[in-house]
This record gives sequence, structure tokens and C-alpha cells, in this order.
Amino acid sequence: MELLPIGLCVFVVAMLYSSVGHGGATGYIAVLTLFSFSNRFIGTTSLLLNVVVSAIALFHFMKARQFSWRLLLPLIITSVPASFLGGMLTIDRKPYMVMISTLLTYAAILMLRPESTPSKVIVDKIHIYLLPILGAGVGYISGVLGIGGGILISPMFILLNWATPSQTSAIAAGFILLNSIAGLAGRFFTGVTVTTASIGFLAIAALGGFIGSYWGANRFSSRILRKLLAVVLLTAALKTVFDFVRN
Repeated sequence: MELLPIGLCVFVVAMLYSSVGHGGATGYIAVLTLFSFSNRFIGTTSLLLNVVVSAIALFHFMKARQFSWRLLLPLIITSVPASFLGGMLTIDRKPYMVMISTLLTYAAILMLRPESTPSKVIVDKIHIYLLPILGAGVGYISGVLGIGGGILISPMFILLNWATPSQTSAIAAGFILLNSIAGLAGRFFTGVTVTTASIGFLAIAALGGFIGSYWGANRFSSRILRKLLAVVLLTAALKTVFDFVRN
């Protein structure tokens, strides 16, 4: 019966994140952290759910013709191998807890930030040259923590006026999908396996991802859900800090 509330939370996270092109890793990490799963299970399961949800989101945003290979390719050239290497790294629980609590807090702040639309999209050759550097850094961090990296990439694209919100969502979906696959491959290479519980959450996340990305590609507003998720993220961050101090 304990899996029922976890599954419901996974469904809501997948639906919300996919509406903006994300796989939902930080949300899954928050949920699984609240229920005290191991850091290895959390990272691997988050990446697995990311793959399915971001693939569904990418399909819907590509269908809506919001996708840009020009911006994605320079990112994934370096982010995919970096994510693979990050996925191979096993870190101790305490450093992992510090990194996760920081990430969850950052994600919560982003959820509370008002949505904005750039007045003018500016992408020149300098930006294109910077993308591989950005991709390498975000890719490695993503592999280590078990995320796809969209939560780190998307704000940069919006704040620097490199893409519209819809284009950013489409690019994030592709970025997350490929990085999550690479991160999983790195973990499998070191002997990490997928559990039955992870497979069960996968089906639930797929349903939420389908609904959320369909609505997101058609300008669905998720303001209230974003605020609710911010509360979950902050709660998980505080729990992680509490566990760190207690242990």
C-alpha cells in the first residue's frame, strides 16, 4: 500500500515536468527521498523514468514543430559522453545528500519563478561555441546525480534569450533524453541493475508524461501545480539536510 502514494506522486511529477519538456528527475528524487530510498536506487530510477517521460515529451514538442537541432547538437556532442562518465561515478551518501539538497532547493526556486518570454531571441556563433562547454559541465553533473540536466539548461536558455519557452522545452526534452540514456549506460557499466519497483513506477510516469507533454505542447498552464511541486521539493531538501545532520 505504501507504493500507492509514491505512484501518485510520480504521476503528478511526470505530468507537470513533461508539460515544460522536462523528464522530472528532480521531482522523482524529491519523492523517493521523502520515502527514504537509497541514493543508488533514487539516481537509477530517476534516470529510467526520465528516459521514458522525456521521449514522450520530445515527440509532442517535435510534432508541434518547436524543436531545433541547431541548438541541441552542440550541447549533446559533449554532454552525452560526460553524462556516461558521471553515471559511472559512485559517491558517498553524505556528499550525495549535500548535492541533492542543493539541487532540490534550486529546482524549487525555479518552480516559484514567474514564467517569462524573451522579447527577442538572439543566437549567434559565440553562443553556439559556448554550448559544448555548457553541455560537458551539465552532462557530468547530470550523470553523477541521476538527472537529465534540463533543470539546469532551460533557465539559461530563457535568461540569455537563446530560445522561446516552447523551443526551450523541446530542446530540453531532447537533451534530457540523451543524457539520461548515457547516465543509465554508465551505471549499468558499473553493475547497477533496475529493480521491479522501478519498472512499476515507469508505467505510471509514462502515463503522466503523455498527458502533461500533450497539454504543454498546446500551451497548458501549470502555475498551481508548479507551486505545489515547489513545496514538495523544499520539503525533500529539508529532509535531506535533517538526515545529513542526524547521521
